[in-house]
Amino acid sequence: MWAQSVITEDDLAAAHERPTVLKTANGLPQIDIQTPDESGISMNRYSQFDVDSAGAIMNNARKDAATQTGGVVSGNPHLARGEADLIVNQVRSQTASNLQGTIEIAGKKADVIVANPAGIMVNGGFINAGKVHYTAGQVEIKQGKPVQHSSESGVINIASGGLNAQNHDYTTLLARQIKINGAIHGEGSQIDLITGNNTLHADGTIENSSKQADKPVRFAVDSSALGGMYANRIRLIGTEKGVGVHHAGKLQTDALELSLPGTLHNQGEITANQLDIKTTGLKNDGTLHHSSDQTLTIRSNIFANHDGARLQDRQAEQH
Repeated sequence: MWAQSVITEDDLAAAHERPTVLKTANGLPQIDIQTPDESGISMNRYSQFDVDSAGAIMNNARKDAATQTGGVVSGNPHLARGEADLIVNQVRSQTASNLQGTIEIAGKKADVIVANPAGIMVNGGFINAGKVHYTAGQVEIKQGKPVQHSSESGVINIASGGLNAQNHDYTTLLARQIKINGAIHGEGSQIDLITGNNTLHADGTIENSSKQADKPVRFAVDSSALGGMYANRIRLIGTEKGVGVHHAGKLQTDALELSLPGTLHNQGEITANQLDIKTTGLKNDGTLHHSSDQTLTIRSNIFANHDGARLQDRQAEQH
């Protein structure tokens, strides 16, 4: 059973992209991130990035700083010219990163990207982070902006402990496939789930690759009965033709936007004040609950509302 933090810098990376991994006074891994570029981006490369339930510290402090989880940490010598606005953590590995605890940013609040083409398992979240991106893929910097590419085989798996995104301004999951077996809590913020073979630009533009995947997947998002999503706004964008979403858990949000060229099979409960669903098919064996007089739009070629299923407060446009 996996239970230990292993964070190892990538020996093949350039020196200015290799972080320094230390220990805090109470024994947590402390990552002294590398010097940010002129755009405020700190690029850090690893051969392994696993965090146990005790958590870890990303040091974005120029001077000694107090943290909630690691006590007082010393100033990061890589930050003499200033702290990072974005901390990129790129993993080069054939195995998924296992994030079993909370990662706290010491010092200045920053946006974060954790990217591993082999995938990411999440059982935790971040403290003192703004926008957080989990990417089953690669990140490159173009003209001072991050560009994220999903890999064909990487999966993001929200495990039973769930993803705590309540302290984030915004959270993105970018992968060809996402599995949800625990609760995603982002109350008060926005959560985007973007699936398929895609490139995500810094301005939010999603560019779908025309390359055909070698191996098909059954679902872009597969949420079990133990899975759940709770946020102020949820966007679920799928781009792989014929690949749908299976939802058996609970989803509760003020506004849900769901768009995919496949079928949504709902066996759970979806509750939203504003509901916008665009699919090639909708099979409802659960509950779709539109809980206000705001917009309810369902655009689907095939709509099957089965016996025992409920579409409450239906004011739908069907096309």
